Amino acid sequence: MKKVVIMSDSEIRELAETYADYSFRPGEKSIFSVLGSRDRILRYLEMSIQTALKSGWIYSVGDNNEAFVAISYSDSHPPLHIMLSFPFRAMKAVGTRHLYDLSQLLKNGGVSLADRMKKNGEKFLSVEILCVRKEYQGKGYMRKAMEEVFRLADEKRLPVILETDETLKAHKYRHLGMEQEGVRRFTPEIAFYEMSYRPKTML
Repeated sequence: MKKVVIMSDSEIRELAETYADYSFRPGEKSIFSVLGSRDRILRYLEMSIQTALKSGWIYSVGDNNEAFVAISYSDSHPPLHIMLSFPFRAMKAVGTRHLYDLSQLLKNGGVSLADRMKKNGEKFLSVEILCVRKEYQGKGYMRKAMEEVFRLADEKRLPVILETDETLKAHKYRHLGMEQEGVRRFTPEIAFYEMSYRPKTML
């Protein structure tokens, strides 16, 4: 993995579009569908990617940056000025009502795996973003990205957690070596599947 410190607006847009244009299976939806339009979803995703970039979380995978992954540590946080400005930038991006709808939906899903682990005093790595560029999908780059994440976890002797929003994605993560810890259900169609990986050195 190579740390990414600069991304162009077009690169950020490309990642956001990869998320926004993902085709969910029948009966399942992205949590961002509550934002109501593709344009608002894109603006929110772009802002989230910019936040991860400014926080120093983003890495590229592959010789041609075929995939990107954002990794945070449980005891690290975005710079204070980024955290303080996030709500205002989010309101500007999607509007107060849609931001409120998203926050209420997240609240209704209960306590996240990350918050439960923090409450128990556990340290961990969290995969905040995993995105394979459209032209490289289906060529094994999701596996390569997660292998790099697992290698870092083994080195640090820390578990890895992530939340994914579709049963097919959860199945792929289990196939790659993760376990499903639980499900946060927001609506009959919207859920987060909580996944974890624990290095053998911790078992």
